[in-house]
Amino acid sequence: MHDTAPSFSKRIFEFTNAFENLGINFNVAAVPFFHHKEDLPRFPEFVDKLKSYKRCEIVLHGLYHEDTNGQMDDFHTKSRGTCQEEIRAGLEIFEQVGIKD
Repeated sequence: MHDTAPSFSKRIFEFTNAFENLGINFNVAAVPFFHHKEDLPRFPEFVDKLKSYKRCEIVLHGLYHEDTNGQMDDFHTKSRGTCQEEIRAGLEIFEQVGIKD
């Protein structure tokens, strides 16, 4: 599931519950600091629910999703150093909330 962030909780959990109930393995592409506002540590119930699924793999999907100007936050438009910093920051947030690779 693409763009997994607390803003979309209702819809995300409708689908993830269905996948889990049907016995379908799935992954969610989580954005750890969605729109520079929704940092996962502030949403422990959301994170705990994602981590509770037995058939779910949580994967990193960028850091912000959109930059502060509302433009897509694509790695192909950034320097290698910036990309590395953002990936590292996203993985650190994952580690902070207990999402392990």
